[in-house]
Amino acid sequence: MPAEPTAFVRTGGGLDADRFSARLCAGEIFVIEGLAPMQALVERARAIAVAALGDPRPWLAEQTLPPAEFRRAAAQARRRFREDPEVPEIWRAVLAAVGLDPKDLYGDRLILRIQPSAAAARGPRTGPLPAHRDTWGSNIGAQINWWAPVYPLDAGTTMLLWPHLFAQAVANDSGHWDLDEVMRRVDAGGLGDYPLLPSATTAPDPAAAMPVLIEPGELLAFSGAQLHASVDNDSGTSRFSFDSRTVSARDLAARRTAANVDGAAPRVGWRWFHRLTDGAPLLPPGGSPSDD
Repeated sequence: MPAEPTAFVRTGGGLDADRFSARLCAGEIFVIEGLAPMQALVERARAIAVAALGDPRPWLAEQTLPPAEFRRAAAQARRRFREDPEVPEIWRAVLAAVGLDPKDLYGDRLILRIQPSAAAARGPRTGPLPAHRDTWGSNIGAQINWWAPVYPLDAGTTMLLWPHLFAQAVANDSGHWDLDEVMRRVDAGGLGDYPLLPSATTAPDPAAAMPVLIEPGELLAFSGAQLHASVDNDSGTSRFSFDSRTVSARDLAARRTAANVDGAAPRVGWRWFHRLTDGAPLLPPGGSPSDD
């Protein structure tokens, strides 16, 4: 019988950055409330979704658009969000409101996720993600994951976390997953049959997981070493959310990190992360961006 998962820690912004990181690396999961820039980010994502899907209720668009048209519109929404000049500016303001210094943070892009219910409406980047730890791919134990809904969630349209497995080894295929191969295939035009990320080789029990049922405008923060997955959405509606990952230079310098209990990927994903203020690459201690 697994241990009872710990509850999410609800807090406002203005956190002490070092203590916050230490608690995340120890396995705590935070829901951060009342961040004024978060509402602006949600509204920006909604405006992009409505314009791209051509529906004031884009979570229902998969019910009226032909699957191929929905896939094209969803890809357009993701691209517009990625290229919108206001989004990274608002995102930096969000992280500053949490209590973090954007000049200290290296991240990947803030991504708009659209997960339709209908299998025919799903594309390569819009299906549910299997159970995984992000650190199986990045090999950076200081990585923090950020996740937030754009529209209200329910148990059938969210994500799951398994906090009781944070410090327990979970069988996975990270030892056979290579970041260089992913990058080579992306540069060549697509992943083909290569997995986007390493994943658990046996799916953990969803009944033992904690569903994330936070409100639009709230922000979830958890260690990249937390095991998590998408719910296999069969609700008839699409889930809209956004997510990103950051690494703090202060955490790296202080060796503040979650333990690696089961990751075996052969490379470290330094190249995924760039400083939020000027795009400078994250460097390994004493190294260059290409070092593993």
